[in-house]
Amino acid sequence: MLTQERLKQLLSYDPETGQWTWLNCPRASFRRKEAGWIDAYGYRRIKVDCKTYICSRLAFLYMTGEMPKDEVDHIDRDPGNDRWANLRESDRTGNTQNRAIRSDNKSGAIGVRWNEQRGKWQVQVNHVHIGLFNDFEEAIAARDAAARDLQGNFAVLNTMELAS
Repeated sequence: MLTQERLKQLLSYDPETGQWTWLNCPRASFRRKEAGWIDAYGYRRIKVDCKTYICSRLAFLYMTGEMPKDEVDHIDRDPGNDRWANLRESDRTGNTQNRAIRSDNKSGAIGVRWNEQRGKWQVQVNHVHIGLFNDFEEAIAARDAAARDLQGNFAVLNTMELAS
């Protein structure tokens, strides 16, 4: 099992930039060079002692001395941004809540869709029906309030999405 001590013998982590640099590597040509590669999903990975790790998890080991119990969430949703300030420990539910608006979304707002049968805006958070609204802006406000209540720090609000 990889320890913080072993990790710090092999690699240097800059918490301000999220970059990893080899200190000690079996291949001398890698020393003092950026470590790892970007996988198909945009996550940086590093192979240490014949095992591949996602760098956001290694950052927790490097900074705290322990691997995260479950998952690591990238607050800004950029899997390549491993700055320490951008990482937080999470469970699967929290991690999946912090995602961008779906590409098939037609309303332009997370958790708000037009209900043709009722002729109203329908609001839903985590598969929980929040209500039906005549006004689109009112529906967005209700959805964001419910998301704050149900999802806490992991809530992605429409005000954040609509601003970007």
